[in-house]
Amino acid sequence: MNRDEILARSKKENLLNDERERYIQKSANQNSYFAVIIIFAIFSMILFIQELITGRAFADYRVFSLALLIAMIGQSGTVYYYNRDKKVYLVCTILEIIGAIAGMASIVGSGMGWF
Repeated sequence: MNRDEILARSKKENLLNDERERYIQKSANQNSYFAVIIIFAIFSMILFIQELITGRAFADYRVFSLALLIAMIGQSGTVYYYNRDKKVYLVCTILEIIGAIAGMASIVGSGMGWF
């Protein structure tokens, strides 16, 4: 197989998955993930502080905190999946899952009048 045949075959195989398009999509996904994380973190802090100061917040900060934890679970879990030798990501994932379960229980419990 000569060089031109290899290039033609590679181009045909990667017709829908151009390297530039994959890079752009990956970059867009990372930017949107970081934007969501920042917004949820800011809302969580504002609502928590508002509840501390006034006794009431305009929304439940636990919902934003739960969403933040779920996003962090996805990120640290994915990093651990591809880097199994770095156990710190496994520990972070487990702690985040515990936090998310506790947050969900708190939200449901207060909504049901248990707390």
